[in-house]
Amino acid sequence: MKRHSMWLFVVIVALLSCATDRVAEKPTAHDFFRRGVDAEKTNTYEEAVKMYTGAVELDRYYAEAYLRRGVATLGADKTNVMDALRDFNRAIDLDPKNPEAYYQRGLLNAFSISNQDARTDMQTAAGLGHKGAQQWLAPKRQQEEKDAERQQATAAAAPRAVEAEPAPAAAEKQAGKKAEPFFVPGKPLPSGSEPVVRFDHDRAEVKEQYYPLLDEVARILTENAPEAAIVLAGHTDATGTEKYNEGLSLRRAKAVETYLTSQRGLPSARFQLKGYGEEVPIAANDTEEGRAKNRRVEILDAGTPAEPPAAATR
Repeated sequence: MKRHSMWLFVVIVALLSCATDRVAEKPTAHDFFRRGVDAEKTNTYEEAVKMYTGAVELDRYYAEAYLRRGVATLGADKTNVMDALRDFNRAIDLDPKNPEAYYQRGLLNAFSISNQDARTDMQTAAGLGHKGAQQWLAPKRQQEEKDAERQQATAAAAPRAVEAEPAPAAAEKQAGKKAEPFFVPGKPLPSGSEPVVRFDHDRAEVKEQYYPLLDEVARILTENAPEAAIVLAGHTDATGTEKYNEGLSLRRAKAVETYLTSQRGLPSARFQLKGYGEEVPIAANDTEEGRAKNRRVEILDAGTPAEPPAAATR
């Protein structure tokens, strides 16, 4: 009887030990978080999203996990803007003093064409000591200072301009005419180039061959049309899904704006970015030549309609 009791005691102890080991082996929210960080380091973003999701499911107040999941979500697919934005908003709600959360949301807002929201987030991040946000704001502050100096110089010269012979644009105003826009579909620039930047398949990088064209656009906007607002209208061919093409067309428009602002010093406030995806073709999409023509960003005066020609087919 004693022998049976002893064996029963041993079995119970063994079972309790196994149960304790299983409890100890159950991953915590922080375990999931660390696995997500490791996955991000190898650019395995889909796996990182799963790990961060496991972390927030175990701890819905884990602000850093929401932040990293938003970053990984965009790494997996840059069109997942709304999912990432929800995570950044949640991270900021939980930790309103986290500069990285404002910085990442600022980058997302800049990508999704919400320039004022982007600037507000970057200012908050910079105020909290974020170096990346401070660097992001620096060229924009320099441009604002240049714009202010230019406006002061214009205002100081205004009394003398009253006595001078009116410039062509002023003369047209006096005659009740509207100045002719510089950037309209089918109208070449003074160099003879059309104000259109074309892209390789599934790419959003401005090719070096278009730098002279964009330099000419910048000169016109600075010297001949300093008050003009410009639309950068992005387009794709018909390959890929509509959702993906809409995001790709916006990225192409953003790439052109980035060159004009960072390389030529134009203020981003002058540009409106639009992404039409595959909806406004100018050539048939059943040939490579036609698809190459459709992969473009058109530079247009604000108010110019982006309507397809009657002969265009998708």
